Amino acid sequence: MEGAPVGRSRILPRIFLVLMCLVYFTPFFQMITTSLKGSKELMLVPPTIFPRVPIWKNYVDAVNYIPFLRFFMNSVILTAGVTIGAIISNSII
Repeated sequence: MEGAPVGRSRILPRIFLVLMCLVYFTPFFQMITTSLKGSKELMLVPPTIFPRVPIWKNYVDAVNYIPFLRFFMNSVILTAGVTIGAIISNSII
C-alpha cells in the first residue's frame, strides 16, 4: 500500500525507543565529556556540558599512570585461554 498513514500505534513505540536510547547514552556522553575537562573545569558550579578546551593529554596520562600494556596482555591471554578451553571442552561434549 503506497502512502499508507503511519498510525499512532507505530509512532509511540519509536518515540519511546528513542527516549530510552538517549537515557542509555547519557552516562557514556557524560563520561567522555568529563574525561576531556581539566581539573578546574570539573569543579565549576554550574557544571559545563562540553569542555571549553578539550584536554586530550588526559588519556595519555591515564595510560602512562598504570601499566596499561601489561593489563592489556593479561586480558588477551585470559581471553584466548578461555576461548581455547571452551572450544576444546565443547567439541568433546
